[in-house]
This record gives sequence, structure tokens and C-alpha cells, in this order.
Amino acid sequence: MLIEELEGSQKTMEHANEQRFRELEERNRQRLSQMEERYRSEKDFLMVQLQQCEEHVREAREAESTARAKAAQVEREAARLRRETHDMTQTLQEMEQLNRELRHELQKSTFLARKAFGQNLENTNALPRDAGMWKHKAELLTAQNKRLKDRVDELMAMTQKRPTTLGGPSSAILEKHRLAAQKLTPYYARTSVPFRNQLLAIRRRRRLHEEKGTLSEMDSEPEPIFLRPRRKRPLSIKQRRVKMERRNQRMGAGAILPSSSSEAENRLAK
Repeated sequence: MLIEELEGSQKTMEHANEQRFRELEERNRQRLSQMEERYRSEKDFLMVQLQQCEEHVREAREAESTARAKAAQVEREAARLRRETHDMTQTLQEMEQLNRELRHELQKSTFLARKAFGQNLENTNALPRDAGMWKHKAELLTAQNKRLKDRVDELMAMTQKRPTTLGGPSSAILEKHRLAAQKLTPYYARTSVPFRNQLLAIRRRRRLHEEKGTLSEMDSEPEPIFLRPRRKRPLSIKQRRVKMERRNQRMGAGAILPSSSSEAENRLAK
């Protein structure tokens, strides 16, 4: 009996131990599966975060490369604008210098005409004596003025053909000034009364010689020199900027973006 009781108690203990072992194994297996599931979810989340970070880095690099390309393009555009501004400035300076030379020659011709014919208006016999000399001087002045005019026309044509970055107002303004200069009244219309009287006296003497049949040797008088129209000076950069601002104000603030106006002002300032 005792042996049977010992064997029964031993079997009961073994069965209880096996039951606890199975329960412990099952509990550990469930905990391990939960840990694996949490690890996989965290891994997926970290992979998504890593992909997002890589996408942000790629976008940042693309934005940086785009900004560098735009900066290089802006620098090239600024350099081109500086070169064009320098060329335009030189062209305007040459035109102003030619204009001053033309005015100087005109004043010199006016002075010579007054000196030659101012004191001897009534003495018609003194005119044929120096007619050859004055004819030669008039021809020289006419040829020189023609060369200067051709040079000015060439500079105007070069300025009109040159492209600009200011929206194209420079060529249009120069063309407008050229057309306005052609419509100006002759220079002698703004001279003094004695000088016009001298010109009228020269014309009367010439008509008198033609009526008598004895033409004067001075066929080419220096009158065409004084008939050259006065060219209007081109507007400076500051005047063009003020004109553009006034025009933009008339058109209305809503029709023009602030960025475009500021960019135009910066270009004009440069």
C-alpha cells in the first residue's frame, strides 16, 4: 500500500510539473510572439521615417542645385546688363561729344559769317574778292558736318540694333528722339534778328546777281550749315527711371506687380 501511494503521489507530482512546464512554455511563446510583432512594427515605422528623411534630403539637394543655377544665371544676366550699360554710356558720351563738336562748328561758322558780312553789308564789291576763300571754307565745313552727321547716324543705328534687358525702351526712345529731331525747326529760326537780316541780305544780293545775269562765284553759301536741325539729347538713366515710374503710376498699381517694378528699378540703378 505504501509503495502504491508513493507511486501515485510521484505520478501526480510529475503530471503537475508537466502541466506547469507546458503553461510556462506557452506563456513564453506568446511573449516572444508579442515581442517579435512589436519589433516588426517598430522596424516598419523606422523604415518609413528613413524613407521620408531620404526624400527630404533629396528635395533639399535639388532645391540647392536649382538655387545655385538661378544664382549663376542672375550673375550672368547682371554681367550682361553691366556690359550693355557700359556700351550705352559710351555711345551716349560719343553722341554728346559729336553734338558739342557740331555746336562748336556752328558757333564758329556763325562767328565767321558775322565777321565776314557784318561790316560790309552795303559794299557789294567786297564780296567777290573773298568769295573763293569763303567758298572753300564753306565746303570744308559742309564736308566735316556731313561726316559728323554720318557718324551720329551710324551710332544711332548701332544703338537701335543692340538688344536691351530693360523691356526695350531704349531703342524706342532713341527712335522717338530721332523722329522728333527731324521735325524740329531749323537752327536759324532761333537765332538773333541781326543774323537773320544778314542772311536775308545775302539772299537779296544773290537774287540781284541772278537778275543781272552775273552770277556770284560763291554759289554754295554757308546757309545749309545753319539749316541743320538740332537733335534732342537722349534721356539719362535717372530721367528714364522717373518717366517709367510716372507711366506705371498712371497705369495703376493693380496692373503691375511689385516684384517686377522693383526688379526694373534695380536694373535701371545698375
